Amino acid sequence: MNKMMNLKGTKYIATIVIVALLLTTSMLTAAATNGRGEAQYEADLVLRSFGEGMSTDEIRTIRDNVLARARSRPPEGVFALAAPVIAEGTVVVAYGFMVRPDGVPSEYMAMTNSNESVESIHKQASEWLRRERVVRRASEIGQKDSSTTPDPDIAASVATASASWQEIGFFTRTMPQSPYGQFTNHSRVFRLINDGSAAHDFFAVRQWATTTPGIVAYNSTWRNDRQIPQQNWGWGQLGAEMIDRDPLGTISGSQTIGVSLAGGTEGASATLSWSYTQPNVTTNDLSILVPPRARWEQLFNTSASQTTSGGMEPGSAVRTIAPAAPGTYRLLEQRTDVRYRNPRLFGDDLREFAHVFQLSVVY
Repeated sequence: MNKMMNLKGTKYIATIVIVALLLTTSMLTAAATNGRGEAQYEADLVLRSFGEGMSTDEIRTIRDNVLARARSRPPEGVFALAAPVIAEGTVVVAYGFMVRPDGVPSEYMAMTNSNESVESIHKQASEWLRRERVVRRASEIGQKDSSTTPDPDIAASVATASASWQEIGFFTRTMPQSPYGQFTNHSRVFRLINDGSAAHDFFAVRQWATTTPGIVAYNSTWRNDRQIPQQNWGWGQLGAEMIDRDPLGTISGSQTIGVSLAGGTEGASATLSWSYTQPNVTTNDLSILVPPRARWEQLFNTSASQTTSGGMEPGSAVRTIAPAAPGTYRLLEQRTDVRYRNPRLFGDDLREFAHVFQLSVVY
C-alpha cells in the first residue's frame, strides 16, 4: 500500500528547518492515505524553544485534536492514553501524538532542564515521527495473524482459541538533565483479546528504561549509578491482580535476558515474549503481589556500565475486572528513578531524578 505524507503546504517544511537552527516554535501535521484518499493515520508534532515550553493543557489539546481527526480506533475500541506529567524543574520542548494505521496511539514527549539539549531533542522527535510513519507499517501485516503482535521484535507464543496480545498504546518520554545524564522511559501497553472471559480483562506492559551518563551525554564527570523501573498496578481502578512478571530474582553480568508473560483463561490464553541484552550490571527483582507492583533495581556497579548507555526491558501482566460501562479508567502508574554519581576524593556526589507515566485505558 502506497502512503503519502500531506504536509498541508511547504511552510511546514520551512518551519522545521528554522526550528533546527533557531529553536523557534513549529508544528508538523501529517496524514497518510491509502491511495483512495482515506486517512490511515493522523499525527501532530510540536517543537518549542526552551523559553516557550508547553503546558499540560496544551499537550492535552494537541492529543485530543489528533484523536478527533482519526477515523479508526484500536481493536474492540479499547486503547491506552498517558497523562502529560511534567517532571519538576523541566520544560517540555517537544510533543508528538499519532494514531497509527492500526488505530493504536503512539506518543513522544521530551522535557529538559537546559537549553543545550533542545536541538538534539528536536532531532529525536522528528526521527520518532519518521520511524512511526515508516516502520509501523509492520503493524498492518501483524494484524493478519492473531498470534503475532504488531511490533516485529515481540513474539507471541502459539495461542489457544485465537487469544492474542494486542498493542493498545506506545509511549515515549525522554528527559535530558545537564550535566548529569539523559534517561528515556518507554511504555508499551497490551490487552489480551479473545480471552474467553466476560468478567475479566488481561493487560501487560513492556517497560524500556535506559540511561546515558553525563560523561557521555555532556562530557561531564557524572556516571550512571542506579536505575529503578516500577510498574504500579495498584494505582489503577480495575482491581488488578498481577499474574506474571519478568525478569525474576537476581541477575548479574552482561547477558541476554528473555521475558515471557502469560495471560488468559483455560482454553483461551497467549504468551507475550521478547528479549534484551543486559549490560554488565546487577538487577534485583523487588516486586510485591499485594498491592500489585512490579519493581526492579539495576545497579551500575562496573566501570563499563557506569560510563556507557544501558538499561533494561522488564514487563508484567495482570488480570482486571471488566468495567460495566464505557469510560476512561486508571490502569497503571509506571515510574523510573535514576541516580547519577560524581566521584570525589572524599565522598561521591549523588543526583536523583524520576519520571512518572500515569496510564489509563479507554473503553
